[in-house]
Amino acid sequence: MTPPGAAMSGQTTGFPNGPFDGVVSEVWRGMSSDALAASRPWQSGLRLYRERNFREAHRRLRAVWSATEAGSPERQMVAAVMQLANAALEGRLGRQDELRRLCDLAAAHLAHVPVARGFVLGLSVEWVQNEVAALHVEMQDRKYNAYLDVGGV
Repeated sequence: MTPPGAAMSGQTTGFPNGPFDGVVSEVWRGMSSDALAASRPWQSGLRLYRERNFREAHRRLRAVWSATEAGSPERQMVAAVMQLANAALEGRLGRQDELRRLCDLAAAHLAHVPVARGFVLGLSVEWVQNEVAALHVEMQDRKYNAYLDVGGV
């Protein structure tokens, strides 16, 4: 069962000209890391991920990703979380190969984030690593369920 309002790839159209459009315009290149971490697109993207609204989480996170500098730890962190959202959505749709591929992409992005920093955009590197591992375990067990609590942001 899909949460109310959750967009499903290939099954719904999301929110065209809807409630999220204004939020994604609230970030831009040149914002400080602290400003991005406090921004509505980042915070609401993480909340939507927690609420299992993966497609809309990805949409907001993509706006934050676009505002980060190429190759920066911030961009790598946002990309990792975006891939987690994608992986969870693919798992919900029963696409195990895509779930595996996207988890691997998330892990690859995290490999470029200095672990010594501990937190990037206010999010723990360790938490994201644990999310990737949890999705991998669920995928391997073929018991993946998008409503399972794979962590809390």
